[in-house]
Amino acid sequence: MPVVSLTEAAALLPARGALLGLDLGTKTIGVAVSDPDRRLAAPVETIERKRFRDDALIEADVSRDKRKAVIDQHAAAYILQGALDRLAR
Repeated sequence: MPVVSLTEAAALLPARGALLGLDLGTKTIGVAVSDPDRRLAAPVETIERKRFRDDALIEADVSRDKRKAVIDQHAAAYILQGALDRLAR
């Protein structure tokens, strides 16, 4: 499959419909989705790229993991929002 720029891809898309944004990290994938009008991106979830290891870490480490997950979701939303803004021009 060829790699094309965002503006080239826009010509191939239908006029309406949600778009998916991904923040591909080495350990996790942040997922975001746009509204059908492609004006606003929202974080959806973070997917672990490999098997989750249970640690016998303190409670603070669990909240740190949750923070990381939210950061990945928002990074995906930020990436998708940039694409949506570019498409709107």
